[in-house]
Amino acid sequence: MVFLKKVYIQFITLILFLCVSAYASQASPEKNGFFFFKDDVQDTYQKDLKDFIVDFPGICGCEILSEDKSVFFSLESSKLFIPASLNKLITAFSALETFGPEYRYPTKISSDSKPTPVFGGNIYIKGFGNPVLNPQKYKDVLSYIVKTYAIKELNGDIVIDFSYFDQSQYYGKGWMWDDPQPQISALNLWLENYSIFMNKPYSLIEDMIGYYTLASLKDFGVVFNGKIKNGKMPENKTLLYTHQSEELFDIVKIMLEKSDNYIAEHIFRSIGANIYGLGSTENSVKVYENLLFSKLGLLKKNYIIADGSGLSMYNLLSPQLLNSLNYFMYTKYKEKYLDILATPGEKSTIENRFKFSTLWAKTGTLYSDSGISGIIKTKKNNLYFFTLMENNYTSSNLEIKEFETKFLTLLYENY
Repeated sequence: MVFLKKVYIQFITLILFLCVSAYASQASPEKNGFFFFKDDVQDTYQKDLKDFIVDFPGICGCEILSEDKSVFFSLESSKLFIPASLNKLITAFSALETFGPEYRYPTKISSDSKPTPVFGGNIYIKGFGNPVLNPQKYKDVLSYIVKTYAIKELNGDIVIDFSYFDQSQYYGKGWMWDDPQPQISALNLWLENYSIFMNKPYSLIEDMIGYYTLASLKDFGVVFNGKIKNGKMPENKTLLYTHQSEELFDIVKIMLEKSDNYIAEHIFRSIGANIYGLGSTENSVKVYENLLFSKLGLLKKNYIIADGSGLSMYNLLSPQLLNSLNYFMYTKYKEKYLDILATPGEKSTIENRFKFSTLWAKTGTLYSDSGISGIIKTKKNNLYFFTLMENNYTSSNLEIKEFETKFLTLLYENY
């Protein structure tokens, strides 16, 4: 009798062990941040969505989250992809968390003493990375000083201070050498075309600032007998004027809707400079990593960030990471977050691309890399967070964009 009782207990113990093991194999993996990083959630697949993606002629990953954060669809969603301009979503997040949405970039002008109509002292101009300081705004800054102090003649020098950013890093790491991209500088001018900077030294920016400074003074009728020099603004000089940019939220909106690389890179460098005192790639990456961990719980092993715009071929992000970020941003900013993303109904990177308007997204495109990430409200009034990424294809980018459009239209129409 005792023997049978022991066998019975062992049998029950075995059954319980098998049940627990089976349950454990179905359980979510270790939590790694704002969401559980779990790939290919079989029981949540929607067959038509999977069938649409599965034969993609390259590498493709996708994740769709429901409004309650549950995984609605997942395919290769933890894999790392070159994100192209989807990287700007990380830049938007990092900038708003670092500075706050109402932050304004300063550009400061000081002098050896209070200027007089005929002034013999030096004037100093220091940039702090204002991403939207265009030639006209720069001219307005100079005009304010000339008119306020009734300057007619300058006999001292004008000293330009570029030191807020690392002047040896005027391009991003991992950028293609034969692609015309903007140079990066703490005092720079936002232009429409950057082809003149391709394969040019940093001194071209310095020459450009010098040219616009001299041309503006000439337009104002100021006699300038000094020189344009590069140097640091001393601490003990008389502050004449601080020009303020537009609010950061408005700048981020331009960056995301137009996918502006120049704006993204200057924001990127300014984030590192704000925390560590110098705008360098290394300092900015450290801030990004700290924010992704402190706000989203994401570890460095889950991504690689090399720049702010997504031009770098070194960047690697996953659909899960971007969905995690989109959920965080939407939870914090609500409709304001939707407003800074691109939409089909306004001039943006997805203008006229979709036949419905309830989609807010950021797109990305490089050479054989594409993606789209954002928020969609479907015909059935369901809200989803989505990220679709593609790499290593030989099709044209136009064909890949059509693939993305059809996939999101399928989601909109049926779910």
